[in-house]
Parts: sequence; structure tokens; C-alpha cells
Amino acid sequence: MPFENESKFKISSEDSLEQVEAGNKEEIMETPEIIIQPEKGSYLMSLAIKGYDLGWGNNDSELTKLTERHFRKHPLDEVVKEKMDKLKSEGVDEETMYNLAITYQNPERTGYVFDMMEKHKNIPREKAEKLQREVIKVLSHFDENPLFKELEERFTKEMEKDIRARAKRLEESRKKIEGLIDFFKPKSETTPVKKINIIPEDPLYKKQSGKVFIVARS
Repeated sequence: MPFENESKFKISSEDSLEQVEAGNKEEIMETPEIIIQPEKGSYLMSLAIKGYDLGWGNNDSELTKLTERHFRKHPLDEVVKEKMDKLKSEGVDEETMYNLAITYQNPERTGYVFDMMEKHKNIPREKAEKLQREVIKVLSHFDENPLFKELEERFTKEMEKDIRARAKRLEESRKKIEGLIDFFKPKSETTPVKKINIIPEDPLYKKQSGKVFIVARS
């Protein structure tokens, strides 16, 4: 986009400097709420991908080895495997699966996720809805299956420990975000972000991992 030669802001004789500054302040987005909390959909998605391909992700952590032993003893359900095969055959990448996973038990995020997929992945809404249904079925299988209860409890303990560690660095993260906002000065109309969720470490994905997703205003 070319630079505009004419300034967007003109100060007339009736405008005071204070009024212009107040108007500019209103346009810049406020610092969003920053939280640290696990996302069940994201965790279950990692479990599904690991069960589908034991060579995927991290193979060193104690929890990863425990998960691998679990799937060797209880191979992935054939119905779930078929659904994962189908997602793979349709060219659905990991990023798309994780984006769909954060709508699990959070239907209010669906519109935002679908818009993002259409814009960045060129996936039309009709196809996004179809993919979401398949992903939700996969995640529900792991969420409702008592075989995974022990794994869930172990992961919950690790997540709680990681949350405590990240909470100590929360103010540092906040200052970095405020610095970016101050530098780029994004407008609230075009950057309608109200919440940033820092997701705890995912030991199945890789060591010292962490994901962040942004929830825009509805």
C-alpha cells in the first residue's frame, strides 16, 4: 500500500492540541487482558496427533514416553484413525487443526477462527465447518474415553507447575506487549484484540513449548 501524501489528521483553528491527542488515544488499542490457562482442545489435539504418529513431536520427556507406552498398549481407535487419515488427505496442516481445536467447548470462537482460516489458509467457511465437525469428533473421543483419565491427570499436574512458572514472568510479558503496542500503534477498530491466552507447555509437542492465541472482540 503506497504512502499517502496527505496527512490523515488536520488541525483546524477550532481544534485544540488536547482534543487531537485525545482522539488519537482513543484510536490506539488498549493493552489486552493477558491470561495463562490450559486449553483442553489444544491438549487433546496433541494427544490425537501423537496417537496417530508416535514419531511426531517430542520423544524425550517422561510424559511423552508415558503417552507412547499408552498408545502401544491401546492403539488408536480405527474410527479415529480414519478421521485423522481423512484430515491429512484433505491437506489440513497442524496449525489449522490446532486453530479448530480451540473451538472445542468454546463455540463463541468459531466465527473468529473461520475468518482467520479463510484469510490465511484460503479455506472457505463451508469446508471449515466440515473440518471442524471432524476435529470435534476426534477430540471428543479422547475427552470422553476413560482410558485417558490417568494421562489427563498427569498432564494437568505438569500444566499447573508450568502455569506457576509463567505467572512469575507475566509482568515481563505484559511490558513487551505494551512496548509493541506503543511502537506500532495499532488501531482498536482494525485490531480488535481483547484477550491474549498464553497456553502452558505442551510436552508432547516439544520441550519448553508454549502457544499463544488471541481472542478478538465479538
